[in-house]
Amino acid sequence: MTPVVGRHRCVVMTSEGNNEASRLIVKYQMNIDVLKNALDDQTLDRERRIAIKKKIYLLESNVRVLYRMNMCRSSAFVR
Repeated sequence: MTPVVGRHRCVVMTSEGNNEASRLIVKYQMNIDVLKNALDDQTLDRERRIAIKKKIYLLESNVRVLYRMNMCRSSAFVR
């Protein structure tokens, strides 16, 4: 899949890329839920909690990027 850059700096993906992005969003959301549940464990040490929080932050960042790419797909002007 080759992304096409639109006039508004949005990335326009093919339907195949869009489906893959949607699948990844769901996968990342499930991983975030699992990690948030793991934080409820009171036996975790401080370092492990920090590592889990960093992983949650990275996954949430990925979800935001993928979501933005999907939203741009419907409104971008393709050259």
